[in-house]
Amino acid sequence: MNVMKKFITYIIFAFALTLSPRLSAREIEVKIGTYNIWAREARDYNIRKGHADSSRTWENSLNGVLDIIEQENFDIIGFNEADEVMQDDIKRGLKKRGIRKYAFWFVHPAPTLYPFQSANGLAYNKRRFRISDQRVTWLSDTPDVESNSWTEKRRAKICISATFTEKRTGRQFIVMLTHTGVTQTAVTNSAYLLLERERMFNPDGAKVCFIMGDMNANPRQQYTKIVREHWADTYDACTGEREESRGSFNGNKGEKPFGPLDYIYVHAASNDAYEVLEHRVIDYQTRIGGIVTYPSDHCPVMARVLIN
Repeated sequence: MNVMKKFITYIIFAFALTLSPRLSAREIEVKIGTYNIWAREARDYNIRKGHADSSRTWENSLNGVLDIIEQENFDIIGFNEADEVMQDDIKRGLKKRGIRKYAFWFVHPAPTLYPFQSANGLAYNKRRFRISDQRVTWLSDTPDVESNSWTEKRRAKICISATFTEKRTGRQFIVMLTHTGVTQTAVTNSAYLLLERERMFNPDGAKVCFIMGDMNANPRQQYTKIVREHWADTYDACTGEREESRGSFNGNKGEKPFGPLDYIYVHAASNDAYEVLEHRVIDYQTRIGGIVTYPSDHCPVMARVLIN
């Protein structure tokens, strides 16, 4: 009898062992980031007007941006304000450093209306993820066609979104990247539209969905209140390492970051679908021209998230 009990116990234990790795293998950890890299047009304007140090050109700042991407080793990073020259410089610069894992998807918000504008884009680890369901939403009353962003003057604003599939597990999640306008009407209207679009792309909330980018809104503004009714701020949701200060905007002068303008939010039908392990504003300065400062007027924001 004892032999039989031991045998049955052994069989149950062995069966449990075969199941456990499969269950744990469904969990994936994703390191995601968002970075407004400060368009060349905006840099040059502020330098010309004396609002920014003459050292803070894109040419001088490029290596600092590349340092951050290399050091942080993101799985996915979103870029705001990246014109074609900047896009090419980042791609070439990473290859020169031997970093070839990234694929890129950049979208110009208004190639017909406002060709001078810069793009939003995503870089993702192509060895680990497949991208699909790529969509563009214009932040306007006509979100499916190239159009002006409500009360913004000569500006179109967009949200790009895609589904990412981890090749090993088949786990899927959605990433939305936006750069809202600056007028309060445009920013507030954007919040309602982004909520509507997430529900359209992810109707049952079965997939974890991130929305991130330069949202031009502080925590007290109406935009933030609306968004937080649906999404969780990864700063607030973080159960692990989190910095006390969350300011991401350092301004034309490259001062210590003050206002939080850049965010990563996350949503799923169940809060148990994810765990935010780390949230950080990447406070990185380097020598740029003749001064030690930030590579952009924004600091990147990073979240490390476990998708259960």
